[in-house]
Amino acid sequence: MIDHAAVIARLTGCGLFRKVGGAVEGAAAIDGKTPLPDGGISAFVIPMTDTPEAPISYDPVVQTVASSFGVLCALKRAGDATGAGALDPLKTLSDGLAGVLVGWTVPGTLLPLILGPARLMDLQPGIVWWLAEFETKSCGADL
Repeated sequence: MIDHAAVIARLTGCGLFRKVGGAVEGAAAIDGKTPLPDGGISAFVIPMTDTPEAPISYDPVVQTVASSFGVLCALKRAGDATGAGALDPLKTLSDGLAGVLVGWTVPGTLLPLILGPARLMDLQPGIVWWLAEFETKSCGADL
């Protein structure tokens, strides 16, 4: 599994986001239990998949695991009744997020991050939810 705390720290330090958190904070924001900052972008790191590949050896067992996580972004604009006004900055957000993560190697992983699928998740009054996935691989005898 990817060190999500390391990803959160990297996103926190990049200056692109007004709020950064993990899956629990993201769920609270989606449910409206935690307010999102107006006029900014919030990012939440969400574990996605860990897919083991065939073992490289059996004594000891050494196996590569393909892992992915998502960065769920909320673009909030007060006074935007539909959320459509937040669609315009999506390209800037997508490019900025890729610039921060693509090519960076998360501690404990084998390969640098690559970009996976990205998609619009939801439009709410004043908020656009966007999910970008990132992928890497880990390898070890103790996975």
